[in-house]
Amino acid sequence: MGIKEVARQAGVSVATVSYYINGTKNVSPQSSEKIQRAIEETGYRPNLVARGLRTNENKMIAVLVQDITSGYYNDVLEGIAKVLNQHDYGVSLCITWSNPEYELRDFQQMIARQASGVIMTPINSDCDFRALCPRPDFPIVFMDRLQTGTEADVALCDNYAITYRTVGQMIEKGYRRIAYFYSASLDNVSTTKDRLNAYQNALRDRGIEVQRDRIVFSRDPADSYALMEKLYAGKEKPDAIFIASSQMSFGVLRYVQDHRLSVPRDVALVNFDDYEWADITAPTPLTTIRQPANELGRAAAKLMLERIQNPDSAYRTIMLDSRLIERGSL
Repeated sequence: MGIKEVARQAGVSVATVSYYINGTKNVSPQSSEKIQRAIEETGYRPNLVARGLRTNENKMIAVLVQDITSGYYNDVLEGIAKVLNQHDYGVSLCITWSNPEYELRDFQQMIARQASGVIMTPINSDCDFRALCPRPDFPIVFMDRLQTGTEADVALCDNYAITYRTVGQMIEKGYRRIAYFYSASLDNVSTTKDRLNAYQNALRDRGIEVQRDRIVFSRDPADSYALMEKLYAGKEKPDAIFIASSQMSFGVLRYVQDHRLSVPRDVALVNFDDYEWADITAPTPLTTIRQPANELGRAAAKLMLERIQNPDSAYRTIMLDSRLIERGSL
């Protein structure tokens, strides 16, 4: 089946089908729906190689994320891939390992390989990525984090609001000595700043002084066990811990188990990010903050497709809500 058959079945012109497939001009939602249905029914597949030679792009979206070791990013990537695949876009995955130099290298390599656009969780928070692009309107979508050096579409979760609400709820339950654990390996990114600011403001707004020795951070999350030892060696032990960087949760939980601390009687625990194991942690299931990871990926992919089809439209920011999953540890 060819493009003419798709056009005939959709009741539109061949040019309109071409615009839809190539993203070169706006196609009305009604026509887009008819064309997509006709493509599926006829089994038509565009010749992407020939198209790439004509348009200097290969209908491939580059996705740059810091790692794929957590379930969070796996869910994000699944959301991205499902949306893009429905529109015949492939995904080229780059893992930056939270290294700013790797991020710049991968970004430039994807541009050189004629990616149609880039979806990324930025580490270089103030870099002008557009200066590296072949044209000013090259499609870029920032995901999960804000970036100050480049105008672009953004999809993210409201880290400040959920952290502020959660710490406030901890205080309402009677906890006053709330420690805060976070990884400083990415202390310049917006998620780290938003969560820390929310924690501090939630305390101050309720008349509780922010104690610097209760703000525990390390550039290596594996240090969290040793940091718990240092924290508990102090005169005033915490009655609750907010783990803002989920990589640090294992050391915290190990310390709690090794020292037979009762949760939440001796110490309450809240972990940012919700994993399958959180419901079966011993001795008590872990209270977590669940981010809409799959929805975030889908939102980023939709922003990318909209940008490709409407390169001159105003940039958009989509903010998604996270929620507290209360279990026995709070």
